[in-house]
Amino acid sequence: MRRRILQMLMFGLVLPGGCGGVGDGPEPLPLDHVNCAKCSMLISTAANAGQALVPGEETRFYDDIGCLAADATPMKSGARRFVQLANGAGWAPVDSVWFAISSSVSTPMAYGFVAFSSEAEARRADVKGVARKWNEMVPRAGGR
Repeated sequence: MRRRILQMLMFGLVLPGGCGGVGDGPEPLPLDHVNCAKCSMLISTAANAGQALVPGEETRFYDDIGCLAADATPMKSGARRFVQLANGAGWAPVDSVWFAISSSVSTPMAYGFVAFSSEAEARRADVKGVARKWNEMVPRAGGR
């Protein structure tokens, strides 16, 4: 009996530490069940989505990479930001990808920001033939 109580206490102490914490990588995007943290639109597609993992906070999801770039909240120290790569290629940290501003890709909030794993892909997709890094995208989104 005493052993059983000890096990229950240990489980009770360990379980809360695992809840609400920020993982190492991107979280699954609950399509049609979560609203964009910036514009409040329901997120119905992963294409051009983003997310921010801020220590001590719930994951913030975004329907548009531009919404992620425009939201100052996840700029806190220790935050990790991820974007969905073009053509459904998966999630990647914002600092490891290249961005294009596209006039041919329709994004939910019309920012036109698209993420690519290679500089060459971003140049081909960009309206001016320029590949951009994350620190260039943030000021472009801030004026909206």
